[in-house]
Parts: sequence; structure tokens; C-alpha cells
Amino acid sequence: MSRVPGGKAWWSTDGKWAKEHLIAGKVDEAVYRIAEMVAEPAPDDWDPNWPEHKAFALISVPDGAAIGDEFVVGNGGGSRGRFRVEQRDGRLGAALINSSWSLGELFEEASANAEFQLAT
Repeated sequence: MSRVPGGKAWWSTDGKWAKEHLIAGKVDEAVYRIAEMVAEPAPDDWDPNWPEHKAFALISVPDGAAIGDEFVVGNGGGSRGRFRVEQRDGRLGAALINSSWSLGELFEEASANAEFQLAT
């Protein structure tokens, strides 16, 4: 995983906890901690499973933000949502523009590789 700081050597230093969790079969714990580490820094204020109206009402608009401004929030597991400040019914809120997971491309590549290996 080239995204981790220090590359391959990371697994023997700062990433030792992740390696130990993976070996112990605690894949979810390791993956989400790694995903959060490599994701864009953002406050953990969002649950990607929230319906749009709930996110609009509950996500805090940054101080000084104006209508049309964009900002990013996370979920503590490597997911990030990009939001735009909008006004609805006289109230400012956060409207989701898009979302992503920091390890999404890595998992898509691994899945495609596994499918190729199974097909040959």
C-alpha cells in the first residue's frame, strides 16, 4: 500500500498495530483506521447512511461560511463528504455534493485483480 507514509517500511513501524490486527483477523478495525489515516483531514460529523434532510439539518456549517461555500466532513472511517452551504426555509444547512472513501480505488483494483485471477 503505497499511500501509507513511509511505504512498505510503515508496516514495521507506525503501522505495526494494523499489521497485528490484520494477522489476528480483525480486518475491519485495521482497514477503517488506515482509511481514516490516509483520508483528507476533516471533522467527524457525518454518517454516510443519513438521509439528505438529516445531513442538511445536523452537519454544522463552518463559522463564517456563506451560501455556496463548500467544505468537507468525515465519518471517522475514511469516508469524506463534500458539502455546499445552502439556505432552505430561511435556514443555512449542508447539502451533500459528493462522497468518497479513501481506500475505494484500492479495493476496486484488488477486486478486479481477484476476478481476473479467478477467471484464469
